[in-house]
Formats: sequence, structure tokens, C-alpha cells
Amino acid sequence: MTDKEIFYQRIEDEYEDYLDRVDEYDSKELYNEAETIADMKEIYNYLIHDNPIDGEMLEHYMKLKNPLETICKLYQEEKQPIYDYVNPVIWRIDQEKILDYEVNEESEDLKKMMGKEYSADVAIYSGESKLYAAESLIKGILEKEFCFDEYDAKVLMQFKKPFGVLLDNYTDSNITKFKDQFPRIMDRLMTMDLMTGRYALKKDMILPETRFRHEIINKIVEIVPEPDYKTTSNWLDFYRDIQMNAEEDYDLIQNPYENFGIALDTISYSYSDEILQAVYDLAKNNNMVLENELVGAADYLSNGGDAEEVYKMASEGKFDHYEINDEQQGGMDLC
Repeated sequence: MTDKEIFYQRIEDEYEDYLDRVDEYDSKELYNEAETIADMKEIYNYLIHDNPIDGEMLEHYMKLKNPLETICKLYQEEKQPIYDYVNPVIWRIDQEKILDYEVNEESEDLKKMMGKEYSADVAIYSGESKLYAAESLIKGILEKEFCFDEYDAKVLMQFKKPFGVLLDNYTDSNITKFKDQFPRIMDRLMTMDLMTGRYALKKDMILPETRFRHEIINKIVEIVPEPDYKTTSNWLDFYRDIQMNAEEDYDLIQNPYENFGIALDTISYSYSDEILQAVYDLAKNNNMVLENELVGAADYLSNGGDAEEVYKMASEGKFDHYEINDEQQGGMDLC
């Protein structure tokens, strides 16, 4: 072995011996030696990873009995006073208004809005025997640890009474807190056609996606022979998730259902109602495919294809050469 290899082996052996001694510490010793334990680990990792002691330095370091502990001891003597590096952190927290919990402007605005709504309608909740549930809900909403996602907050701000909407979908429970129920509540709201739903909306706060969803649902009801709520939701959630995640359009500014609607029009114009229904029904088993693949699926099914094979064929690129077109004439390209 070279002198360098011998030296770093000694460092490893010394650190193992040190850890053996630490294992014998009682709780008080661990508390008193916590800083040294952390420093020893940091220095050991640095030495083994970077091998900074080399060349002419090795001759002197090889003379040390406990080089790791010697370095640690002098390192601790050279440490800056705590205020030198903690004060800048203290100032930064104040200057940047850093919080130790998640927060955003939309969430804070929504919480204020809901707080006012709760105070104004508390007598109504009492008369409807919803007072305890309302009290539990507002406490969950106003917890500092709970923060509405920015887009979720915008969705709820569409409603004239967002607190009432949450209360209507909330289950007062000592087991499941509001923050644990909230994802399920939002999933339910996001599958609805809010434009025709039971909850009143603020016209100037309606989101583009709410309008887009309303339009595509109307189209489906108009042209699909036998539409149903669950199948439609599967299709729309599929394309919305693609828009938000793959396209990174988290606010859904662009219409995630536009090409889906065009594909349905293309199939409706080019094929029979039975084929359109068969393509729509693919979502009953969560076999959703991309918009241009829908046209390929329609062509495949019109020639006696098996609906169970459509998803597999799409994943293999068998329908990639099909296109959709928003014009009724020439709505399909089979080249």
C-alpha cells in the first residue's frame, strides 16, 4: 500500500473506533457531545471523499496518532461565532418574509373570503343543524398548516359561496380532518359541469377550463348516442391531466378538450353512431387514447376490430398516421 492509502485507512479505522465509543454514551453524554459527533462525521466524509491530505503533507500527518480528532479539535477552535452566520439567516427570514408553512396569495384571499362568509351565515348553519360541522370546517380551513393550491383556490373562488360549497361536501368527523377530505372534495367538484351545477357562480370569476368543460360536455350530449357521467368524466379528466402535466399548463389557459371535440366531430361525420358510441365507450374501462388515435380507433372498429385491442394498438403507434380536422369536409386523413 502507498503512504496515502495507509493514511486514509487509518482515518477510517479511527472513525470506526470513535463511533464505537459514541455507542457507549448515555443520553447526557450524547447531548453534550452532539456538536463534536456532527463535526467528526462531516470532517470524516470530507477527508474520505476529497482526499485533501496528499503529497508532502502526508509525511507530517503520518506522525499523528489521531489525525481525525486533531483536525476536529482545531476546526472547532477556528469556528466563527454563531452570530456571524446565524444573523444573516435571521435577517433574510425577515426581509424575504419567509414562513415555516406553505402559503400563497390566492389561498390567503380565499381563507379571508370564507371567514367572512362563515360569520355572515352562521345563523343559517344553526337553523340547518350544520353549526358543528361549519365550526369544524372553518377551523380546518384557517389552520396555518393548511394551504389551498393556487389553482384549487381559483376554482373555489368561482362560487358565490365557496364555504357553503365545501360545507355541502364535507363530513364532520373526529377521524378524518378537513385537509384529508379536501382532495376528494376537489375531485368531485372538478368532474362537474359547474356552469349547469347546483352552485351559483360569480360570472367575472369563471375560469377558462370551467367554460371549456361545459362546452365539451354539451357536445358529447349532443352527438354521442348514449353518454353517461362517469365515462365523460374519464375522458375529460384524462385530457385535462395531459394539459396540466405534460403541457405544463397548470392554469389550463388553453382548451384541453379542443382536439377531443374535433375528433368526435370527425368520427361523427365519417362513421356511424354505433362506431362513435364504441369509441366513446373505450373510457368505460379507462382505455383512453390521444385525440388523433381516436380517429384511428374508429377506423379500426369500423372494420370489425376488437375494442379490447385498441389501447394496445395505440400504445404501439398503430394509429399515429391518422389526423383530425376541424372542417367537416376532409375530416380524416388515412394516408
